[in-house]
Amino acid sequence: SGTRRPRGGPAAPPRMPPAEAPAEKAPVTDLAVRPDPGADGPLHAQAALAERDLKVAAPGPEVHGRVTLLSRDASRRTEVISINGKEKTVANASCCCLSVTNILRYNALVIVESKACDWTILACIGINSILLALEKHRAPPDDPTNVAVAYISNVLSVIFFIECVLKIVAWGFRVYLSDSWNILDFIVVVSAAIEMVPVIPFGGLGFLRLFRVLRPLRSLNSIPEMKLLVQTTIGAVPRLMNVAALGLFIFLVFGIIGITLMQGIFYRECRAAEQPALSVRDGATCWAWPKLDGEMCGGNHDCTSYEDGVLMRHGFCGGHEFDTGGYAPKFESVLSSIGPSQGGPPWCAGDEPAKVSGELDFVHFDHLPAAMLLIFQCMTMEGWTDIMYYVKDAFSFPFAVIYFFLLIIVTSHFLLNVALAVVDEVLDDFAEEEEEGAEEEEEGDPLESIVGDDEEPWNSHWLVLQARALTQHPVWQNFIMLIITANVVSMCLSTFPPNVVLEETLGLIGYAFLGIFLIEMAAELTARGLRGYIMNPVTAFDGFVVLISVIETVMQIVSGGKGRGALQALRTLRLFRVLNKFASRSPKIRILLTAMVGTAKALRYWLVLFILVLYICTLMWMHFFANTLQFASADDADEHITRFDGEGNRVPWCETDSDTPLGRARTSSYFRQDCIPRAHFDTFFWAATTIFQVMTGENWNTIMYAGMRGAGWGFCIVFMLIIFFGQILFLSLFLSMLMSKFEEVSNEIEVREKAQRLGAMLRQETFDKIEAHVDIDDDVPQPSGSEFQVEYVLSRFS
Repeated sequence: SGTRRPRGGPAAPPRMPPAEAPAEKAPVTDLAVRPDPGADGPLHAQAALAERDLKVAAPGPEVHGRVTLLSRDASRRTEVISINGKEKTVANASCCCLSVTNILRYNALVIVESKACDWTILACIGINSILLALEKHRAPPDDPTNVAVAYISNVLSVIFFIECVLKIVAWGFRVYLSDSWNILDFIVVVSAAIEMVPVIPFGGLGFLRLFRVLRPLRSLNSIPEMKLLVQTTIGAVPRLMNVAALGLFIFLVFGIIGITLMQGIFYRECRAAEQPALSVRDGATCWAWPKLDGEMCGGNHDCTSYEDGVLMRHGFCGGHEFDTGGYAPKFESVLSSIGPSQGGPPWCAGDEPAKVSGELDFVHFDHLPAAMLLIFQCMTMEGWTDIMYYVKDAFSFPFAVIYFFLLIIVTSHFLLNVALAVVDEVLDDFAEEEEEGAEEEEEGDPLESIVGDDEEPWNSHWLVLQARALTQHPVWQNFIMLIITANVVSMCLSTFPPNVVLEETLGLIGYAFLGIFLIEMAAELTARGLRGYIMNPVTAFDGFVVLISVIETVMQIVSGGKGRGALQALRTLRLFRVLNKFASRSPKIRILLTAMVGTAKALRYWLVLFILVLYICTLMWMHFFANTLQFASADDADEHITRFDGEGNRVPWCETDSDTPLGRARTSSYFRQDCIPRAHFDTFFWAATTIFQVMTGENWNTIMYAGMRGAGWGFCIVFMLIIFFGQILFLSLFLSMLMSKFEEVSNEIEVREKAQRLGAMLRQETFDKIEAHVDIDDDVPQPSGSEFQVEYVLSRFS
């Protein structure tokens, strides 16, 4: 068709029709292969289903108002949405039928994901926590405070129920229960709803509302340091279970040894007769076996004593009827030879075998649970010496020493330190994860101004330079240190009743000291300027103490020297001036103080968590054990009071006789302390004090004995939990943080100190080199201080 032939070359090949360009390959957005649109039959249907089921992502985000659909996961039946700038995984269909585009679910999502909803729920939780603390357990239910607390609690329960329903509608029930915090909320809401229905006989679920107080822990996770503590506390519990299993094995070993060798030894007591005898008292026959001094016997003590250098026996050792150590009584009489436990005559009143001390009713070696409770108490090192003395007197001196020494070493010194190592390991693990996720932010040195004094003078006036030279002169600093020390010594000389001559002398000396401190304050203000004086924590603290002393002196002069004002208590702040002065002059003390302040700053989050746990434990223990510790004598918990009204209900508190003038003057909120021990769980403040006392391990076993006598043996489990979380877990966490933070801060401060000393040496070396090559005009006044000389020489050199 008219092809041109190149000149001097072969003919060109005939032109072929142009080939069809290949179609552009469509982007693959699905895992399945797209079937032919024109295909038909079962194969096409299966391919279409596979395409729909394996689809993992939408081609692009779908926007529905404030909700943006980012992706779908058909296998898990979930969607990832974005709302209010946050990504959230929700169910494809909430309540089996509501999609994200549904108006009901859309509005629920907008509400529950808003900041206002979060703050409202947190405020309701705070109000609920305060109401639980305000409840009066000693007052009747119709008390105005209790009625108001019950009414507001019901309103809050309705609010929490609405929150639960909205979250289930917004997220889906399965996604809602995937969070452990939501499971806790759901249980609390359902229990509160059951309690509010009068026809359902479940009135003992009110304690579940206490777990709602834990919900602030969830919000605290937004703070990195608090999140680390919460994660460490929760994560340490499973690992401590291994330590608990090891501890249980150790407890079993010592417990079995105890019940094998020392069963019934605490019944052994000195008696007036070698064996019991039948006697007739109040017209009834009984076995009489009079007790002597109430001392235990059978071991180190055998009812003998030295009188005028001669060993005299004043009694005979006797124990329980089933004592296997040779101290069991023998019932031999003409009328009967059968003991009380075998159906014979009973013991006469006061002669029956009984333990010498009331605490031995709960800690002993008669059976394994009591023996393990005794070992647990000894592990906390509270009251273990008294029990060891009992074993020495009733069984064997050498055995008691060996047994209890090994028990303390293995349990208290070894087992508790293993728990500390576990908590420290958990803390390090979570800390490493936090460091991998985010870079560590540098914090300012809390006592940075103590480290150096390198700021430039605020004014070049000669008076400022002279004041600066005076305040930095070693002689002046030593003189001020001597005056501060003498001031502290004069404060220690005050006595009561006051010595008139001494008090007048100390008053005159105090005026002199105050004058010197005012001169020092004026010199520092001149040298640093007002802003520099206030910004430096050392001088600002000194100025605050001086101003307080001036105000105190003026008030004392105005009042004629009568009485002691409240400001006089602030005189103790002068003691810290000595510490400040030492810190400004001693690098070691400066590093130590700075490390202590930095460590205390890091431990503030631990303190918040500890207070929250203390608050939760206080509310729970009040709910369970209020009005249970009531005894005939507050000092002697051997006799428990059980009072009931006409309908068989326990009387809520020790009532005052309303017929007396004092009783009529008191209302139902008052009570008598003669039947309630000092440590109890009836009121919030006393319950918090009792819980804190138990957590510190001080005399906690006495409170446990009173609780077990009033509420039963199950009360000891409560105390074990407090000891576990208070003494073992939180104390170990505190020590672990203290050691790690102190070491970290100390290293940082030491490196900073070395860098500053090196900088000072380099500046001095630079000044010496410049001074060697530059003639300095001696007629021109020069600033004092090496840095100002360097600046001056540099300016002259330039």
